[in-house]
Amino acid sequence: MIGHYQNEIDLYRATFATQETGSAGPSAYTLSQLDGYARRILETINSYGARHRTGDRYVRSLFDCLMIFFIDKFGMTEVSRAIEKAFIWAYGLRLKMQVLQLASMDNYVLDNNMFLLIKEATQPADFLAVELTVLQSTAGEKVDDIKNCFRRCVTVSDGISQLSVSELLDGQVDYLVPMYQRNYAWDEAEISQLIQDVLDEMPQGKYASSAPTPYYIGTLVVFRRGTTSGERPLYEVIDGQQRLTTLCLLASYFKRRSSSEEGLNVNTWFKRQCVRFESRPHSSNALLAAFEGKVEDINTEAFHNAEYNADIIHGYELVQKLVPKLKGESIAEQDLARYLFNQVQIMRVEVPEDTDLNHYFEVMNNRGEQLEKHEVLKSRLMNVLDDPEERSVLHQVWEACANMERYIQMGFSPRLRNRLFGKKDWGTFTPKILMM
Repeated sequence: MIGHYQNEIDLYRATFATQETGSAGPSAYTLSQLDGYARRILETINSYGARHRTGDRYVRSLFDCLMIFFIDKFGMTEVSRAIEKAFIWAYGLRLKMQVLQLASMDNYVLDNNMFLLIKEATQPADFLAVELTVLQSTAGEKVDDIKNCFRRCVTVSDGISQLSVSELLDGQVDYLVPMYQRNYAWDEAEISQLIQDVLDEMPQGKYASSAPTPYYIGTLVVFRRGTTSGERPLYEVIDGQQRLTTLCLLASYFKRRSSSEEGLNVNTWFKRQCVRFESRPHSSNALLAAFEGKVEDINTEAFHNAEYNADIIHGYELVQKLVPKLKGESIAEQDLARYLFNQVQIMRVEVPEDTDLNHYFEVMNNRGEQLEKHEVLKSRLMNVLDDPEERSVLHQVWEACANMERYIQMGFSPRLRNRLFGKKDWGTFTPKILMM
């Protein structure tokens, strides 16, 4: 038995431990199996400054022992979620107590025996489904990195995560706006309201030196589709895509204007565009162009063509106009950005795996800006098509027919228009070509 667990410890250390010299972090083999949160947890506990203190070493041993016990029973199945659960359980004790001694740790384990839970579990879900107590306050010192990581991965309730805007858009996960969603539709009124709401909550004037308080901007309802090719979690956006897209535009705006000298470098966390649109390359292209800094004042006209979504380009133009106008001269841009990205919070709500997304989408549509009846019909038609290619075809045809003020043929790209209707005679139509 001793030999067995010594082998398990050696394997675990080789897989998850960080070398103090050389490149930090888990092995590449392990990273390919972990989602963004698990990677962030391992990177944090392997690098935060106070990790060598006695109490912190106790907690790390507690975390490691629980993970070894889990892997010994279930292997690498659901290991990412197990890392999150073990981190919340073990490091919750670190954040709860100012001074941590062995006796305190022993009592904690006996009162919250996760080892017994794993022993009695017949599948990983039996362990992962356990709800852990959420800390209302913290007492630990010199563990800010642990606090930030803890706040990020701990759930207020099952499937609900509280994230700052920077955490939402830092590229650890990907968001996909599905075909059944409406196109980006926010105009000056909505974008102005979002910026003004943030400004109204931001400490200013004689209160500028006051400690800022979080401002909750709303919810983002998502469904987890799986992982991307880069092994990041992929979330389908069910509700909140207008706000999500606008936040991306704001982040792109400040990305071009921030610097390390100002104490806020958006480039340190907004390194990749994590939002894309299913079967709408012109929308994805527009958002990426803003991210890359191509859509600036001097050349926005160059993006008013079929390759880019005109509404998203217009949205970025509005951001460029409205941020300086609304903040005025009394508020520095870096102060607004710091508050927006660090203090503005959004609740990401993940719906269960067995959710009827079509029904849920209709329910969500009963509040806020409602979809037109034909858009609800489109979502229902999408729901009965399982083949991604068929869904893409329906989306293209639907979008081409949506604008009643132009010929349907003009709704297709020139290449596809010519293949469908002919180059000279639009009276020709060959349906089978559409599937090619």
